[in-house]
Amino acid sequence: MTWKRDGLVSAALLLIGVGVVVRTASLILLTIPIVMYIVLAEATTGEPSLDVEVRRGSGGRKIFEGGVAEVRLDVTNSGGAMELLRVEDPLPENLELVEGSNVGFASLAHGGNFEMRYKVTSRVPDSCVLGPVRLLATDFFGFRSKAATVECPFVLDILPRVEQHRAVTFRPRKTESWPGQHASTRPGPGQEFYAVRQYTPGDPARNINWKAWARLDRPYTNEFMSEVGADVVVVVDNTSASDFGVAPESALTYVGRCSAAVSSHLLSVGNRVGMLMVGERVRVVSPGTGRRQLERILLTLVRAKKGPSSRLSQMASFFSIWFPAAINVIVVSSLADDAILSPLGRLGTRRQLHVISPSFVGQQGPARNDIEEIALSLVRLRRWAVAERIRRFAEYAEWTPGSPVELLLYRSSPRLTRMMAR
Repeated sequence: MTWKRDGLVSAALLLIGVGVVVRTASLILLTIPIVMYIVLAEATTGEPSLDVEVRRGSGGRKIFEGGVAEVRLDVTNSGGAMELLRVEDPLPENLELVEGSNVGFASLAHGGNFEMRYKVTSRVPDSCVLGPVRLLATDFFGFRSKAATVECPFVLDILPRVEQHRAVTFRPRKTESWPGQHASTRPGPGQEFYAVRQYTPGDPARNINWKAWARLDRPYTNEFMSEVGADVVVVVDNTSASDFGVAPESALTYVGRCSAAVSSHLLSVGNRVGMLMVGERVRVVSPGTGRRQLERILLTLVRAKKGPSSRLSQMASFFSIWFPAAINVIVVSSLADDAILSPLGRLGTRRQLHVISPSFVGQQGPARNDIEEIALSLVRLRRWAVAERIRRFAEYAEWTPGSPVELLLYRSSPRLTRMMAR
């Protein structure tokens, strides 16, 4: 018995009771249409059928934050005719509806089909799971209903925004042999001058140093620094203690965006880039190149879950297992948790280390009173103290959200930009 039938029966009994008390026959006669409606509904309708098949479709399983994805839901009736079917596709917290509706109504005969389409967006990088789908079938009179839930999951990955970057100078201490854009002290094809040596048969004519030949009366040729790539691993601090604020302006959201932009830039200049994600569990992406490697890194960023700070203590030990000793390391962290300083110290004594930290001090505008001014001063003082400790064993830079990340790579390594890669 549904709420509608209960309401009609209660209304009829109320009219009869009031009519008897006040001795008014007209009130009792008003119950006749109600009683006839109830009898007709009970006599002509039965339990509604709910035997349906639900299929999903989408315009794309991966979009960048701020992008729009189309979600399609196809419902096919495999049972008896349904007078009214309500279909609801609940949305995760971080998804916003921009077009259409995630709730639909249809009347389906046997074999009938109903298609529901709508578009969603998100301002927060995340891995969103849509489903399960909720179904509710009711009869013509609305007296009987049958509900069901269909497990029809659909994963929509909202990738972090990758900033466009300009060419910058980033010279790692250790390079490899494959082609790239880092000048090496090994002679080879390149654009940056290395040295002058005596000409040997077979040297390209375009490299002959005519001035040296004229001055020394013997042929000389120019040598150039070979342009090679490097192995780089980006370490992301995704622990709960390092997060603060509310998405999409939270600390970990900006840590993810910064990590995505740094990885994209390093891949674009011929490096092999990997990732070590420290969160709910440690996720490792082996160094690689190309657009597919960038996609692997972005998916790792959005699918990772926050974890305890105790994971940070395992960070240095994982390097000895998964990565070579000479690999270049970039750590991206909000530095809100002091527990990361000890692992960073152990890591910095063994490898070339860069630390990048998104800075949120003053992003919400100037202090509104003396208390806020004191609080901001204390935060700045703490970040300054942490930065000074890190600079003892690593290159350090702060990233202000909204500024180009590629300039950060240049400013974070003033010594490296003056030294040649070895």
